[in-house]
Amino acid sequence: MSQSNNQEPKHKYFDFKSQDLKTQMQNLEDCISIASKEKIEIWIDSDQETFLAMAPLKAINAKLKCSIKEIEKQIWRIILSDYKKN
Repeated sequence: MSQSNNQEPKHKYFDFKSQDLKTQMQNLEDCISIASKEKIEIWIDSDQETFLAMAPLKAINAKLKCSIKEIEKQIWRIILSDYKKN
């Protein structure tokens, strides 16, 4: 059985559901910083429609790619990733 324990994770997951918009926006800044520094995908689940409108703008300003998909009714996943991923 060969298993690599030192494999880097493909993404980091954050659950922003039930947080108010201000808190989600503050936490987004941290996630953008992680995505930029660690060159890892960030997955964020949110239930705030206003957050969905603002997150891509913040991501683009930080030179990150941003995609959004609905994963449940009224729950969306924002995926941030670096343009220069190897």
